[in-house]
Formats: sequence, structure tokens, C-alpha cells
Amino acid sequence: MEERSVGRRFSHVYIHIEGLLKDSPKARFRIAKLCESTFPTSKYDGRRHTTDYKKVAINRIERELGIRFASKAVSGTFHEYWEWYFNRITVSELLDSVTVLADEIRSSYSRDVSRFITEVQRIFREESLAYELDEVGGVHPVVDSAFGATKHSAIAALSSPRYAATASNVEAIDTSLKMIPPDYKAAIRSSFAATENLFKLMYSLPRLDSKSAGDRIGPDQQSLYKDSPVLQSASSKLLESFKDWINAVHFYRHEEGVEEPTQPSEEVAILLISQGLSFVRWLAQIDRLKQT
Repeated sequence: MEERSVGRRFSHVYIHIEGLLKDSPKARFRIAKLCESTFPTSKYDGRRHTTDYKKVAINRIERELGIRFASKAVSGTFHEYWEWYFNRITVSELLDSVTVLADEIRSSYSRDVSRFITEVQRIFREESLAYELDEVGGVHPVVDSAFGATKHSAIAALSSPRYAATASNVEAIDTSLKMIPPDYKAAIRSSFAATENLFKLMYSLPRLDSKSAGDRIGPDQQSLYKDSPVLQSASSKLLESFKDWINAVHFYRHEEGVEEPTQPSEEVAILLISQGLSFVRWLAQIDRLKQT
């Protein structure tokens, strides 16, 4: 038995959800239970009443988000239940609530917010929600784990100061994808800008197009892999893929007859951006090989 599966729940090891979710009733319920323990009500400890953390948190939510926390029961009375609150708000309000509550823990109570953030992050991960938290509780969308791995791989390949401008364009992709709704056109343009910046750095050319890519990268591949005919053949096919990618991205940079190209579908956009990130990493590696 693999060590990574020992002691883990069956559903977390053997049941996988295809793609990430925007919402989940189970995640809402689990966050409600987390808030019950994180923000306890006032109790009498024999000498005095303890702080009513729940009341303070509710006031913060209502003040910052403009949402009434209490829910009206059939009898007409209002009840302040975390589960009722999280079940009736929108997804956007749910994510905003997480950030507001994290800030309340940190700023008002001077308590360590890391446990709350870690637990919410775990809930998001285990319930396959498409969000992640930063170190202070801000919520950001996640495309998927495969895309994240591709992005981090590209960034790692650009660690040298030589690639600072290219890395900046890669970071801009993330900014566009985190918009609500995501700006896929801008993200695609940033992915092209990253590859073009790196290509111009490598070959001192004014722009990147499929012809210039073939003219400049092809001879380098033949030279770098001269001792391996198989590698030469395989790499030439990769170059053809890169040229096709350049031509495909062109449609979302300049669409004929319209002022602004239409937004692509999510699946097309993520594929184009993922491929662009892979080509950035590929170009950076070729650039390093040329300098050795």
C-alpha cells in the first residue's frame, strides 16, 4: 500500500471529481461547522462572561458585506445560525465571508489566523472547489491542478534576471484569469506576449510569427540535437506545433472585422494558455542550451 494513502479517507484517495466545482453544499456546511468552533458564543466561566466571538463576527459580516446574518424561521422569529447563513448566500458572498472572517480573527482578536485559513483551504481541496486562499485569507480562483503545475513550471524556468520581463507577462496571465468573469482574451494575449518577449530576446527580432519561429528555432534544434536524428525529428514536430499555436492565438489578438475579439470558451482558452506556458518553458530551456 502506498504511504500517501495510509490513514486517508476512501473518497479522498479513490474517488476523483472530473474538474473543479464552483459551489458545494458539503463545503458550505463544513465551513459553517468550522465557524461554530472558531467563533464561540459568550459563556460564564464562574467569574465573568467570556467574549462573544460569534456576535462580533456577525457584526463584522453585516457591516462589511451588507448582508443580514439572521434567517427568519416559519414562526417569524429570527435565528442566528451559521448553517442557515451559509446556505442562503451566493457563492461570491460565501467567498467574501471567508475573507472578512479571516480578517476579523487577525485584526480584532489578534489571534493566529493560519489555522482558520488552513482549514478552509482543506475544505476547498477535499470538496474539489475551484478556489484557493492566500496567506491572509484572500480567495482566488483556481483553474485546475494540471494548469497550476504548468504555470509553476514555466515560472521556475524564468528564475534568471534575464527573463524578468517574460516572467512579468506570465504573472499577468494569472491576474486576467482571477477576474470575475475571467478575461480569457487578456490571458491569451499575455501568454503570447511572454513567448514573444522571450523569442525576441533570443533572436533580436522585432516580433514573433510562425515564419520567423521556423526560420530561427529550426536551425538551432538541428544544431543542438545533431547527435540524435530521432531527437531532431521529434523536436521539429514540436516546432510545427509551436507555429500552429502562434497562428491559433492570432485569432484572439486580431479578429477580422471587429474592434475587439470575442471571448473564447473556457476549454479553448485554458488549452491555448497552457500550451503557451509550456512553450515559454521550452524556449527558456533552448535559450540556456544555446548559451552553454
